[in-house]
Amino acid sequence: MTDLRKRLIECAARGMNQTEAAESCGCDRSVVVKLVRQEGIQFATHRRYGYKAAALAGPKASAPQAEDPPQMSVDQAARILAAVAHPKWSPALDADILARKDRGQHFTRIAAEMRLPRVAVELADGAAQPVVTVKPLVWISDNYSHRFRAETPFGNYVIWRSERRNFSGYCLRTCTSQGHENPQYYPTLAAAKAAAQADYDARILTALDVQPAPDAAALCGIEKLPAMTVPMTPTQQAAGFAAINRDRISMDAPTIYRAELAAGTQWAVDCKVAVEAAGCRLGTSRPAQASKRPGVVYAVNLIRKMVQNGESEAVTVGLRSIRESESGDHIESYGGPVLSVWLPALAMNQRFLALDLATIFDGLDFLTMMDEARVASRQTGTPAKAIVLGKVVAELTERKAVAS
Repeated sequence: MTDLRKRLIECAARGMNQTEAAESCGCDRSVVVKLVRQEGIQFATHRRYGYKAAALAGPKASAPQAEDPPQMSVDQAARILAAVAHPKWSPALDADILARKDRGQHFTRIAAEMRLPRVAVELADGAAQPVVTVKPLVWISDNYSHRFRAETPFGNYVIWRSERRNFSGYCLRTCTSQGHENPQYYPTLAAAKAAAQADYDARILTALDVQPAPDAAALCGIEKLPAMTVPMTPTQQAAGFAAINRDRISMDAPTIYRAELAAGTQWAVDCKVAVEAAGCRLGTSRPAQASKRPGVVYAVNLIRKMVQNGESEAVTVGLRSIRESESGDHIESYGGPVLSVWLPALAMNQRFLALDLATIFDGLDFLTMMDEARVASRQTGTPAKAIVLGKVVAELTERKAVAS
């Protein structure tokens, strides 16, 4: 089997379609079609990686290799690690995913190359940075009066009392100072010790290589580490994930909703029921604009707020009216700017829900109203959203009066 055929088969195994495989291997698509006919190789029918798929194969697009960091001796590493209390390291896998993201690789491609679920790639955000506490310096009083010394892996810090014509206080010699040349002057002993501690903290944290605890232990010759495992069901795991990550800025609302839904949290279940009763679906991720589909709602925070306020019926009726309207096939109809006005307006009066809302929705030009509201907002200072909401409520009130 030729090298080209091997690479094409490998591309098929990675889930590429025929066009992507041809781009990746630098050949014409007809070669791929011929291979399909001869070998019966099955390629994907959807576009998975896009034009960047060539980076998967071929030396021309290979990412530059980062230089290895300088290695420290085992003894020096052990002494530095001994100065750190309770280190908590980010997982190595998380760091690898983040490095690939920084290089601009697509999430789906990262998941395929690392043999991970895409959700694992989406959730890797490096928010769990290493929490490091440096142990305080231990000061030893020398035989001399008003002289103190602290030993560290980098050298010694020395503080002594100084009385001069224009200065009365304490001098600090850091671990890199030579003799008594160019000492640092401080008015009190506490200030000198604080400066020494700050300098020591900076040196320790700079010297540390943020790596997983097993790697650090191996560097120090430690072969085994204690570990605790807790048996958990998938629902319990999802609940734990949601509890840890729900307040992290890097986690968007659809991702939190997906975790809460898997954990069976009541608000997530209620939101799902309210939205699906209208023939729509609440999105569990935030795709690119080109990948969005009509009927999928991504305004999770809005839906959650209304459902928790007891306005589930307004959510269901409002989304169903959009679904049944002539604009129901437009993605913009399910966007946050439209829903944040339409659904709260319906919730203001229970009688609004009995109107022919699909017809009313088609008669409202939300884009024009929003443009006009932005102009009026700059002139009056009233939020544009409040202006549009007032117009929608006025239209609904007028239709209710006519229907009565």
